[in-house]
Amino acid sequence: EEKKTNKVDIFSLGVVYYLFLTSEHPFGNPIMRLVNIHQGKKDLKALRVAPEAWLLVDRMLSPNPTDRPSIREVLQHPLFWSEEHSSQFLEDVDRLLYGQRGVSKLFNYSRFPDSEGQPFIRAVTEGYRWDVLLDPLLLRELNKNQYATYDHTSVSHLLRCFRNLRQHYMEYPPHIKDDLLSAPKGIYTYFAGIVPGLLMQVYEVLRSHPELTSQGKLASYFGS
Repeated sequence: EEKKTNKVDIFSLGVVYYLFLTSEHPFGNPIMRLVNIHQGKKDLKALRVAPEAWLLVDRMLSPNPTDRPSIREVLQHPLFWSEEHSSQFLEDVDRLLYGQRGVSKLFNYSRFPDSEGQPFIRAVTEGYRWDVLLDPLLLRELNKNQYATYDHTSVSHLLRCFRNLRQHYMEYPPHIKDDLLSAPKGIYTYFAGIVPGLLMQVYEVLRSHPELTSQGKLASYFGS
């Protein structure tokens, strides 16, 4: 009974989050609100530009209570992560993927839709290349490194590019590190701007494969 009550609280908190973030109600106008709640008809389109918020609220408002996250999962969700914490997560995932091609493929072929039913990372899930999203000057600098070659259709290689930029930041010329990327912390901001669904694509793939997150460094990101 207590567990059931907790799941009801999570649902209510999801409504509050949506109201706070959008000033709208996820179940519409007062006349149809109760009907929409009973039928599970929620409208989260106002969060379509914020993948972290959309995916969390969507789970919290799931019609099936067992599909709703625990309060611990809510508090540890990427929506509340700092840029540095998000950056460290992506780096830790890249370390997990190193040399594990079978795991790497999960990130390319998993399609977690956004609020309009489109994959978060269209650059890889629909046959596009992520290199076309990068600033040409940055891409030219990346291509100078003969020891780091990338498959521009692979999410895991996009993560590798992100980690290499973080690790070798000081080696780049001023027009890259100061103007384009601003600061080491600015690297995450830059990537989140050109591929806004990267963090949540990676997070959701791992969340759906608990065998990869039940131990080791990644466990701390998933409440383990």
